[in-house]
Amino acid sequence: MPRGLARLALALLLAGLLWRSLAASAARSIGSGAPGEASPLINAPAAPAPEQALGSGDLALYERIRARVAAGEPYYAAAMDEQRARDYPTRPFVAVRLPTLAVAGATLGLPAMRVLAGGLLAAAMAALQRRLAERTTRAERIAAQGMLVFGGAAAFVLPQVGWAGLGGRLGLLASLWFAGFLIAVALLARPDTFYWTQLVLPAYAVGLALAPRAIADLGKAALAPAASEA
Repeated sequence: MPRGLARLALALLLAGLLWRSLAASAARSIGSGAPGEASPLINAPAAPAPEQALGSGDLALYERIRARVAAGEPYYAAAMDEQRARDYPTRPFVAVRLPTLAVAGATLGLPAMRVLAGGLLAAAMAALQRRLAERTTRAERIAAQGMLVFGGAAAFVLPQVGWAGLGGRLGLLASLWFAGFLIAVALLARPDTFYWTQLVLPAYAVGLALAPRAIADLGKAALAPAASEA
């Protein structure tokens, strides 16, 4: 990458990380109230009834269906009833999910389902890490896993930079996947469907492992002498 373009990329990266940090701080301040003001939880109403506590949105709908299936109701009868009651579409047929998750949740229970989901996520992350073992060091992969475990210590921009720095067909494919997914979320997602971002979580960890090397390459390009000076 030419020196000027590398410097621009580093500046954009720094600006993106700064913006992400400020946005996270602003989101936390909204939940805690302005300085000097009483916490909004002080005068909070009494705890809602169990039915109200579920709230609205997709996750609440799926939990209601799972509870009815666990109580002995047929899946499709419960799903159709709940979706109609909450103005969810029932046509075309793909609007009603397959009974797999609801039946498994009713049979195994939510704690077991969480363990199963965590195991599948860990397996996917391990498979992707092994796939790129020859491209990264062990220390880079351990650091990436650590940042992911401790709350995603970096914004989405760092994995994007890591995949872009990998180059080649795989790097281009992953970069387009990240960019397309984030654009789709920004344009189409609702606040109560935030969980769709977990689709890219395994690739997120791998991108973090690739990020230090990509940033180092950018730094070398930015500090390299100009071609006319060589």
